[in-house]
Amino acid sequence: MPLAYIPIDHFLVSKEIGVLKIRTGRNVGSDHLPLITDLVI
Repeated sequence: MPLAYIPIDHFLVSKEIGVLKIRTGRNVGSDHLPLITDLVI
């Protein structure tokens, strides 16, 4: 089932905030993985 592997979690920012890096955190027992994001404000 290839559709099951499409990432569905997102991180939304405004135009004034820059995104340096987005990575997936370790499994914490949820059906979603945490998103760890480095931002420039």
